[in-house]
Amino acid sequence: MEALRRTTIAILLATFLTTGCVPLQVKTYDAYHPESAYLYGRFLLDTDAHQAVVFSIRCRDGKRYKILFSRTNPLQMIRLRAGVCQLDDIVYKGLASHKTMASLRLLGNEHLQPGGVYYVGDFGATASTTSSGVGFDMSNGLHGKVHQTWNLFDPVDNYASTTAEMKQRFPNFASVATEDRVPRQ
Repeated sequence: MEALRRTTIAILLATFLTTGCVPLQVKTYDAYHPESAYLYGRFLLDTDAHQAVVFSIRCRDGKRYKILFSRTNPLQMIRLRAGVCQLDDIVYKGLASHKTMASLRLLGNEHLQPGGVYYVGDFGATASTTSSGVGFDMSNGLHGKVHQTWNLFDPVDNYASTTAEMKQRFPNFASVATEDRVPRQ
């Protein structure tokens, strides 16, 4: 089982390093840059395995940005270049990787203004892995049967509470105006 865990972690790291996404996650005391745009919300992943869910956001300047769902720290904020952007793909990672075109509307080619701080919603996802006869040996590598499932739930609009938490956690953004960009059904 330890070999399976180590193999899973190695695959996750290799896949994230090769997705072409720019990881510009804002840290607690990062400065506010008025020439940039920011996206924030909660991105919670409920899983007992070494799996990941990532939103891949594509902007018209050709750059991709990622929002990584978290098991322990769902409030996320990313910094990106101001411009026109949209959620392009949702990437599911585990022992295998699966990329699917986004079925939900998030930033549908919306213009993100310089200095804009945009709430995009609170998202939840679940992931699970079941396996049987899994093993690793030098002649066969990783072998056995593995079944992975992922579920992504519709966004919830908790603009007031998530924004209050964001302004508390990121003090350099406490006085910055925010905008609710949760997709409306």
